[in-house]
Parts: sequence; C-alpha cells; structure tokens
Amino acid sequence: GGAGGSMCLVVIDELDQLLSKENEALHSLFGWAAAPSSRLVLVGIANSLDLMERCLPRLRSRGAAPRPLTFPPYSADELAAILTQRVDQARVAAGELAAGAQPPEQPAAATPAARRAARATTPPPGS
Repeated sequence: GGAGGSMCLVVIDELDQLLSKENEALHSLFGWAAAPSSRLVLVGIANSLDLMERCLPRLRSRGAAPRPLTFPPYSADELAAILTQRVDQARVAAGELAAGAQPPEQPAAATPAARRAARATTPPPGS
C-alpha cells in the first residue's frame, strides 16, 4: 500500500544476469524503488563494481541511481570454508553424512582451488 504500509524487500543476486540490450526490466525495478512514495527496497548483488555506471547510466539522470555497497573479495581461507561447508551440506542431503556430524578434514584440493579463486578475484594493488 501507500504511506505507512509494509515495505517490500526484493533481493536480486547475480544482477548482471538480468542485463539485456535495453535493460528495461532493471531500469523499471530501480525506478520503482526510487519513486518518492515507494515502499520497495531493492538490493541488487553483482560481481562487477562498475555495473551501474557501465550498463545502467540512465538511472543517475532519472534520480534512481542506487547506493553501492562494496565488500572485499573473499580470502582463500574464507573460500575454502565456504566450499567445505557446501560439500558437507550436499553430503548431508545425499545421506552420506549425518546432520550435525563432524565431517572429516577438508579435502586437500579445496585450499589450493580457493587460493587461485581468491587471487583471480582480488583487484591489483592501487585499483
């Protein structure tokens, strides 16, 4: 509803996957969220730091430019922990590991792969 009504939170992960030739869907979503009486809160998650400037420049001229929040890339240890957690969750779902059981030591391949991924996603110094 109108003023005083409930807020509507929309979270879009992998926002860059919604890009199209004219980006009308994204322009509409951000425009609705920026409207003066809007109860829409739009959270878009993308890997590209310059996505808005590069792909959606009209938003700024329409007063609908989003406020970016930049998070640092994951470290190798964080990526290894995430990968291990996802593997453990899949093993629980497949019945290979009891829920809440202590999983065996993380696979040796997870750490080198996580280090490579962290290096690939870390911006060079000074950028």
